[in-house]
Amino acid sequence: MDEDLLYEFDGEIRYEYPKEKLKTKDKYYFVDKERGIEILSKEVMKKKKEVIHYPFRRDGKKKYSFTKIIYRNMPKNLPVGIMKSPNYGYGFTKEVNPFIYRLQDEFKDLDTLIVDYEGCTEIIDGTIIKLSYEDIKLARERIAPMLSKQSKEKNVIVSNIINNIFPGIVEDEKYDYVSGELANFITSKSITTDNLSISDLTTMTDLISKLDISHLFVKEKGIIATKEKVEKVFLEDIIHKFEELMRQKTETDRLEDKWQDFFRENMLYFNMGYVEKFEKERIQGDKSLNIPDYILLNTYGYLDVFEIKTHITKLLSYDAGRNNFHWSSEATKAISQSENYIDSMMENSKTIMINIRDKYRIEVDVIRPKVYIVASSWDYIAGEDTKDKFVAEKYQKMKNDFRRLNNSLKNIEFVLYDDLLEVFQNTINRIS
Repeated sequence: MDEDLLYEFDGEIRYEYPKEKLKTKDKYYFVDKERGIEILSKEVMKKKKEVIHYPFRRDGKKKYSFTKIIYRNMPKNLPVGIMKSPNYGYGFTKEVNPFIYRLQDEFKDLDTLIVDYEGCTEIIDGTIIKLSYEDIKLARERIAPMLSKQSKEKNVIVSNIINNIFPGIVEDEKYDYVSGELANFITSKSITTDNLSISDLTTMTDLISKLDISHLFVKEKGIIATKEKVEKVFLEDIIHKFEELMRQKTETDRLEDKWQDFFRENMLYFNMGYVEKFEKERIQGDKSLNIPDYILLNTYGYLDVFEIKTHITKLLSYDAGRNNFHWSSEATKAISQSENYIDSMMENSKTIMINIRDKYRIEVDVIRPKVYIVASSWDYIAGEDTKDKFVAEKYQKMKNDFRRLNNSLKNIEFVLYDDLLEVFQNTINRIS
C-alpha cells in the first residue's frame, strides 16, 4: 500500500487507493475499516483533462442527491470552494454547499454535476447540469459573508444567485426591509465614500431616483439638497479639468482636440439653457454639410452652433498709430467660417430638421441660428504677451474694444474661456 494514500484521524485508519487501472482511467476507492466502508470515490481520466468525484458522507452514503461531480479543465490543485480531500468525502465547502443544496432541490432528477474551469454554465438535460467555475466562485463570494446571518437571509441570497444563473427556475426572494436598517448598517460599519464601489453608488442612485413625489424626503426638499451636493462634486471635477487645460501655454492642434473632447462631454452642464446636443454625423445624413461637429438645442426649440477654438487663440491685433484694437486674422477667419455655417444650415434646414426628427425624435426649428465661438482668454486675447504689453489704461481700452467689436457682429458672438469658467464658479457658489 502506498503510504501517501494512508490517512489517520482520531486513531482510525482511512485511505484512498487506485483499485482499478484501466486503459482510459484509474478508479479510486475510499476505505474506512472501522466503519466497514469501501466505496468508489474518484476516477481520473487518462486521455482528457477530467476528474470525477463521487461525494460521500462519513457513513459511506451519498453526500448529495446527485451521484457524481465531473471536474473539467481544472488546475492541478483544485481551486477554493471544492473539497480536495477524500477524508471529508469530496464535494464542496460550506460556503458553496447552500447553493448546491438549493440547486439539487430545484432539479429533482439531477444525477451529474459538471464543473468546468473554462466552459459556460448550461442545463444539458434534466439529469445533467454544467456549471462554470466562475459561477461557483461567485456563489462562494456572495454566501461566505452571510454564513453568520440568519438562515432566511442566506436562503434569499442563494435563491437570487440561482435565478441569476438559471433565469426562471426560481423566483427572486426578498426579505422584508425594516425602516432605518440601512442607516444603522452604514453607521455600524463606519462606511466612507472611499469604501463604496461603483455598483454600490449605482444602486443607491437608482433607489433615490424612484422616490415618489409624496415621500417626506421630497416634500421637505431633502432630495433637492442631495441633488445639489452631487452637482457640486460633479462641477468641481469639471472645473478642475477645465483649469488643467487652461494652464497649457502652447497652441497646437492637439490642444484644440482636447478642448473639443472636453466640450463634447460637458457642454450641456454649463447651465447656458441647452437641453440637447446633436452630432454632425447623424444630422447630415447622406449629404456632406458644412456644419460644425455638434449643434445644441436651446430651451425654446431653436438650434445654436458652437465653434471651439483654444484659450490661447489670438482674437485682437493692436494698431499703435490709431490706438485701437481690431480683429486678428484668426478671429476674422473664425467669423467667416461661422457665417458659412449659418448659410449652410439655412440652405439645408429641411434636411437638418428631418434628420433630427428621425434620429433623435425631436422637433426643431432652424431659423438663422446663432454661432458662439468659444475662444481665447484675457491673458492671450491680443497675443502671448498680452499681460505684459497691455496694462492699466491700455488693458481697459482692449477690453472695451473687444466688447464693441463683439457686439457689432450679427448672429455671431465670441465667448472667452474666462467667462465660461465664471459660469461654472457662479453655479457652484449658488449651490453652496
